[in-house]
Amino acid sequence: MKIPDNLSRWSNATLVIAAGILDARIYVVQNGAVAEHHEVRKEKPAYSDREGLFVRKGKGKVLGAGAVREDRQEEKTHKEFLDDLGHRLAELIGKHSVEKVLLFAPQQGFEEMADAVPAVLRPRIAYMAPGNFSKRRVLDLLQMADDALNDKNARQRRSIAKDEAQKILGRLGRPRGA
Repeated sequence: MKIPDNLSRWSNATLVIAAGILDARIYVVQNGAVAEHHEVRKEKPAYSDREGLFVRKGKGKVLGAGAVREDRQEEKTHKEFLDDLGHRLAELIGKHSVEKVLLFAPQQGFEEMADAVPAVLRPRIAYMAPGNFSKRRVLDLLQMADDALNDKNARQRRSIAKDEAQKILGRLGRPRGA
């Protein structure tokens, strides 16, 4: 899919990671075109209400009850998902040269998701946004990053202009010999 001209900032060697809790899509933007390279997905573990429960009864009375301690399947699945995502990104680094990385991940797993990105790519992260973006179109994500970075640059320019104005006004307010 071609990138529109207004998003030409992202036309060279950009990696877009759009992630949810247990699913992610990895896109590579090169030469003005976007291609989806990998989709990483893990299924949420299913639980039954009586899983691991046992009761000891005798002569019409309950003598004891308990449950078998199980490892937290959800945490295991999430760790497997992050490991799989890291391996897929490492594979992608070998095939493509990447200049910029855009990371879109949910708020509750944001830092873990950023840690799953290989160390080689971490300094190249140009934009990070919290939220569940796994089902969003990649062009919408590129537009969102572009708008945010343009707004940030405009705020910096306004800040610089405000500082300069304060300096000038400060000079005007002083008496001449002081």
